[in-house]
Amino acid sequence: MFNALCFKDCCSWKKSDKKLFLRLILILLTAFHSGPSAFGESALPSLSKFSKECFRNRKPFICQKALAMSESLQSRAEAKKNFACQTMALGLAAEVIMIQMNSRRGTQSEEVLDKTLNFCKDL
Repeated sequence: MFNALCFKDCCSWKKSDKKLFLRLILILLTAFHSGPSAFGESALPSLSKFSKECFRNRKPFICQKALAMSESLQSRAEAKKNFACQTMALGLAAEVIMIQMNSRRGTQSEEVLDKTLNFCKDL
C-alpha cells in the first residue's frame, strides 16, 4: 500500500516538479560519483570551458558536465582544506543550476567562474 501511495503522489506532481526532482537526483549521484581524486591539475581549463559553454548555450549535457566538475573541485578543495576555493566552487555549482533552470544570470555567472578559477588556481 505504501508503494502504491508513493507512486500515486509522484505521478500527481507537475512536470516542472518532476524535472527539478530528477535534476536534484542527478546532482546527488554526480556528487557521490565524483570524488576528490576526479579533479586533476589540468581540470581548471576544462571546467572553465564547460562552464562558459553552459552559460552561453544552456545545453543540458554541457551544463551537467560543468556541474559535475564544479562538484569534484569543491570536494578536492575540502580535502585540501582550501575553504575559499570550496566556497567558490559551490557558488559556481549554484550558478550552473540556476542557468539550467533558465534564470538569466549573464555576467554574474562569468564573474563567479573567474573568481573560482582565481581562488582554486593552486589546488
